[in-house]
Amino acid sequence: MSTQPFFTRDRLLMMALLILSALVYLPALGGLPILDDHMISSGAAIGGGKSLRDCFTEPFLFHYFRPLVSASFWLEMRFHGANPFLLHQTNIVIHVITTYLIVVLAQSCGLSRKAALLGGLFFAIQPAQVGAVAWIGGRTDSQACLFFVLMMIGVAKFYQGGKWWWVAVGVLSAWAALLTKEQVLPAVLLAPLAGFAFGASRRRIFWSAVPFAATTVSFLALFLLGSPEIAKGPTVPAAEIASQISRSTLNYALLLGAPNPWSMHTFSLEILRSPLWLALGAALTIAIPYGIYRLWKFDARLAWVAVGGALVYFPVSNIIPIPSLLAAPYRVALCGPAAAILLGFAASRIKVQKVPAVLAYAGAAASLFLVPWGSARHANETTLFAACVKYDPSSFYMRGNYLTALQSQGRYSEALDQSDNLLSQVFATADTHDYQALEKEFKADKKVARRILDNNGARAEAGPLASRYVLMRGQVLTKMDRNEEALRALATSARLDPKSDAAYFGMGQLLLDSNDRLAVRYLQRATVLNPENGGAIYALGRYYMSHKDYEAAYRTLNRMLRVPHDTSDPLLDLADVEIRTGRTAEAKRALYLASRGIVDVTRLNQLIDRAGS
Repeated sequence: MSTQPFFTRDRLLMMALLILSALVYLPALGGLPILDDHMISSGAAIGGGKSLRDCFTEPFLFHYFRPLVSASFWLEMRFHGANPFLLHQTNIVIHVITTYLIVVLAQSCGLSRKAALLGGLFFAIQPAQVGAVAWIGGRTDSQACLFFVLMMIGVAKFYQGGKWWWVAVGVLSAWAALLTKEQVLPAVLLAPLAGFAFGASRRRIFWSAVPFAATTVSFLALFLLGSPEIAKGPTVPAAEIASQISRSTLNYALLLGAPNPWSMHTFSLEILRSPLWLALGAALTIAIPYGIYRLWKFDARLAWVAVGGALVYFPVSNIIPIPSLLAAPYRVALCGPAAAILLGFAASRIKVQKVPAVLAYAGAAASLFLVPWGSARHANETTLFAACVKYDPSSFYMRGNYLTALQSQGRYSEALDQSDNLLSQVFATADTHDYQALEKEFKADKKVARRILDNNGARAEAGPLASRYVLMRGQVLTKMDRNEEALRALATSARLDPKSDAAYFGMGQLLLDSNDRLAVRYLQRATVLNPENGGAIYALGRYYMSHKDYEAAYRTLNRMLRVPHDTSDPLLDLADVEIRTGRTAEAKRALYLASRGIVDVTRLNQLIDRAGS
């Protein structure tokens, strides 16, 4: 009796594909936390990180109803803490599984084994996935992508003649995808559309669509209940919306179809403002729906996959102005499966249509370099932000992040240079150190506000952002001990945005030695504007301690128990004050909490002796 060997050619090719999908992301394994990763690691982004229940009742990153993302991080960190290496590892595993599912989906839609494997290859090395896989916080997109593909597989298998339990697979996967990222919502339409693509009866289409409709309605109800209110920004002019749509289409089409370093690091879309780029983007915006229509006539099942990519693209297309950031590479990670399968199909037809196939293979060759290179850019914040500033020099958001990263490394001169560049991009004033002139220009010239809004997204408020840009200059100058100019910059920041607690905190710190009364007023103002401004609270507590007002110091420092802090110094000071005011039991509690963090052991032991414990 002959048996088929386990290691068949197809299985070996699949194993090689999955290994490759992991290997290209090896540079990301040593990556440090970036941007939102810090809040994820601390638990602040996932409902406080206290319980699994909080993941479902508190918003993700303070603004989003994405409970399965919060739950994913919470469960993982229960096992190994916030270990970046292992968090990156999980992202890569998700990507490997999704790569396998892409092959399954392609075959479920009638593609040959060769075309399906090529589709998996194009997804495995797709530059649009770099932000979703190499960035810890990108799990939102990589996890949503996995469930989205699984949903499509369930629907396709059912309409291929499968049993009704495939509908259950599709519905449960749709639920999981929606609870991971709301961007998947339009893709629920794929359920009834698949019936037409696969030639099912209207009765079968109707009854299979019912649970997906129920899923949509129930998710929307939960979404409206579970999402915090989103502030409304200023109205975006129709001409600017048209420009944003055109530039978004072109940028993401280049990222998915003609990968390049610019599209991999673009957040502002300003580099695509020229008439030529706008015209090309507008042409693509019209051509893509027409192309899907033509494809439907050629192969309805393949066109159905393309429709899936279009549906998940709609929420990030800027047709409806996006609340924050005009563009981000990871936003089209969900479009990646459709693009990869279409490219795999084109590449498999090299004998029939050489030009599309050759172009697809050329893109794959470029991607083999770009993906590991892009993963390595995620090694740390400075490296990533430097790349973003290089390839998208017009992005106010990324230049500000780069400035902050340089400052955190003590590279103050370089940070000041970036501040000069940022302010010269925002304002037309020749001397960016003339803060009164910057303030007057902002108030007199509406073009400044428009420039800020066009660069940052529809929910942005120009005043607070202009204030932040000047604030960052003041913070750098403070580190460089250029206190007089720093004070002018911070004062301007506070006038541009009277609600800037950071500006008042900065001024309070600078004035403690020269005008302590005014300094205390500023610090108090900062804590009123933001009750969780730990820096201002701690500075006030230290001030009261230095003036031997221990009751005021106790009331102030006690608030540090509810505020995140990097070291245990505030808790040691609180214990010191509690000992001085006879609150020994409370002091012991503060010392216990301090011992669990980064602490000055010598001082801790001294306070323990004084507390009698």
